[in-house]
Amino acid sequence: MQDRELPARTVVGGPARHALDTEPMLHQEGGVEADEQTPEVQLAAGGDPRRVVSGGSGADPVSSSSRTWASAYWGCAVAHALGHLTKGRGLRVVSKSAMMPALAMRSYRQGGPRPLVGALLLSAVGDSLMEQQLLMPGMVAYGAAHTCYTILFLRGQARVSRRALAVYAAGGAGLVAWLWPDLGRLRGPVATYAAMLSATAVTASSYNRRAAIGGALFVASDALIAAHLAGHDFRSRSTLVGLTYTLGQYELASGVTAPDSCLSRLTPI
Repeated sequence: MQDRELPARTVVGGPARHALDTEPMLHQEGGVEADEQTPEVQLAAGGDPRRVVSGGSGADPVSSSSRTWASAYWGCAVAHALGHLTKGRGLRVVSKSAMMPALAMRSYRQGGPRPLVGALLLSAVGDSLMEQQLLMPGMVAYGAAHTCYTILFLRGQARVSRRALAVYAAGGAGLVAWLWPDLGRLRGPVATYAAMLSATAVTASSYNRRAAIGGALFVASDALIAAHLAGHDFRSRSTLVGLTYTLGQYELASGVTAPDSCLSRLTPI
């Protein structure tokens, strides 16, 4: 994907560089005054050329685009739920496979950093594999996504919350210990994945509230899946898995692209 070419007349004045910028940030002390007949165009905070904000009365094309991708994400989520209700496997696979790419595009249009987009696209791979009953490859893809999330959140903070570390470590260890006798050959993979998932939740909890909520929901979703793998199931489990996963990924992504995101103050990758 290529960034749009910016209009000839721009005012560049953001105090910080965005995490995706690869060119030095332009800075002019007084800026460049726009013609009276031409709507003023400014780069959004962070200077990302995908986040152009118009000073005129027209709608912001980037905001409109991100809303469109958000609608696509939730539309896929609804289609996936319908696929479960109607036993439509094709609808389930297609809609689930399209969810995370839609969220990745929303995040990209909002100026999200590369690790976030990577985490969402790797999650899309995991979703597609899991829908095809390919458990182990799916776990590998999700594990890679959690690695991206953990790196992303660690870059945006000075330290990790000890309280969150203690809570998630105890909870993860307790869950694995409870399921251990019934996991069989999945014991090692589930324990490893639980550690990677907990790393995402712990680092997200110290980042901001939305990311913390997203991490907690992601943990809840995968805990339900782990229970299913160990033979512990109940009637509404599948619905709860879909709901917590869909909301969790959305909150993780939104926590990063929120206006108060501390990642907007980082240097480029």
